[in-house]
Amino acid sequence: KALREQLAQDRMRQMEQQLRLKAVDELMNRITWRPSKGTVKAEAERLVQQHVQMAIQRGAKPDVASQQAESLRASYTQNATRNLVFSRIAASIAKRENITVTDMELEQVAQQMAKSQGQDPAGIMKYLKEQKLIDTLRKRILEDRVLAIVVENAVMEDAPAIREPAAKRQKPAEPAPAAR
Repeated sequence: KALREQLAQDRMRQMEQQLRLKAVDELMNRITWRPSKGTVKAEAERLVQQHVQMAIQRGAKPDVASQQAESLRASYTQNATRNLVFSRIAASIAKRENITVTDMELEQVAQQMAKSQGQDPAGIMKYLKEQKLIDTLRKRILEDRVLAIVVENAVMEDAPAIREPAAKRQKPAEPAPAAR
């Protein structure tokens, strides 16, 4: 039963992620602004460095992590463009809707990060401050919050019919046994 519940939760997370990606795509298709090549290049470089740092934290050797990141540079450029456009959209929505992230919320997320990584929350906050990542984390939290609000308030158009899970559908009635 626990496995079944875990699988159901995983499926719900996947569906939520797909819905979020569709919402971002829809928002991005509604605007024409695109960042400059220099801005995209800088964001792609930030993503490459982030990849390298994460790989090193997981135990990879720095030169191996850098080689992996270099081989992924083209996809980082696509991701950078997407990140920059969505960041601008999210910032605009957040400003219009007065959505903010408090220092207390920032600390709560840092505590969750520490717990998931088995580290000290104070150490995580220290690392974030030393690496000048506090604003990046705040921005990520804000973007997540904006996206959750967008998804929550989205109106589906031309939605395909949704089938009930097999467990909830009624089985056809079995014919009565023949009388003898």
